[in-house]
Amino acid sequence: MITVLVAGVFTITTAGAQTLADGNSNSIKESVEEFKEINATSLPETIKQDVKNDFTKAEVQEVYVNDKMEYKIILRLEETEVPKIVFANAKRGLLNIE
Repeated sequence: MITVLVAGVFTITTAGAQTLADGNSNSIKESVEEFKEINATSLPETIKQDVKNDFTKAEVQEVYVNDKMEYKIILRLEETEVPKIVFANAKRGLLNIE
């Protein structure tokens, strides 16, 4: 009886985790699809200046924009091979500076 109970709990937990994983992957997929790649020269001047001020040794690799005019900017930093992703909008500038 304990074996049946443990098996039942395991099945319910696994099914719940799969549903949660599916839900998260769909959300991520939808948010990624919202952004469309644009040329870096299309960034508003205020955002270009913010990037230049906050990341003096960074090079803009890619820029994406969504319908809300929010920008996803992929930077290459001199000191690391891992790209830095920042988000911005024209009203508030860079949004996730650490």
